[in-house]
Amino acid sequence: MEWISVKDRLPSLDEKVLISHVPKPHEVMCGECNCLLGEIVQLKQFGLSIKEKRRSLGITQLKLAELADSSIQHIGNLERGEANPSILMVYKIAEALNVNVKELFIKNDI
Repeated sequence: MEWISVKDRLPSLDEKVLISHVPKPHEVMCGECNCLLGEIVQLKQFGLSIKEKRRSLGITQLKLAELADSSIQHIGNLERGEANPSILMVYKIAEALNVNVKELFIKNDI
């Protein structure tokens, strides 16, 4: 996001307008929070990768949370695609699951 001025001079604080991402015609906006639906799909795919890899190892969300130095709530939110992880958390989860980071971004059918 960037700040732009309403006028061609240095604006006062009340004259600034916050400009966020303006969707292209092919992008679809979520009616609930105005985020891009594509971003939601990416988070859900990422979460599904975590869930599948965790289950294949036979570990619980609680165990993954402990291994990744996180909380069970955060792991659950990530697996459901309801949270956007930090880069550090992505690396911690990959290490806990004993996979390369890029393996968490493999496209899954949701």
